[in-house]
Amino acid sequence: MTTTERLRTAFLAAGYGTPGERFRLAAHPGRPCRLFGPGERWAILTAHNRHGVRQDSGQNDRQQRLLERGLSKLDLSGSVCQAAVNGEGEWAEASVLARAITLRQALELGRRHGQAAVLWGIGQRAALVWCWPPSAPGPSGLPARAERFWVCPSEGKPHIL
Repeated sequence: MTTTERLRTAFLAAGYGTPGERFRLAAHPGRPCRLFGPGERWAILTAHNRHGVRQDSGQNDRQQRLLERGLSKLDLSGSVCQAAVNGEGEWAEASVLARAITLRQALELGRRHGQAAVLWGIGQRAALVWCWPPSAPGPSGLPARAERFWVCPSEGKPHIL
């Protein structure tokens, strides 16, 4: 299994969201996730474990602070950033749920912080957008590789794999 395949498997098996409201990616719509309103743009962003390689907690904390500073410099009118969690167990990563963020902004932050992918959505729809390789953008300047899913409240096992 390639590194990209292993990372994809991990992203699809992970839970996302705030400590109080977690969701998973699903191939089909289910019960709505209460975190997101209709038409609301959002992203789950982290700076942990650059390039999919485990980093020590001090390095992850420093990178996360840089991400949060970068978010504070963006013009996110009406945005609210909340503490979030990406993954579970030993791969649980401190993250940020950024609301009112564009795909371009989320992707730029993901690339800047060495992430394999970012999770970006509108309402109950989510896209796993791959940041690698940055040299292969689509016609809009964004990567051609994005996978679309639905968000569904976590209820144990992943809904897809």
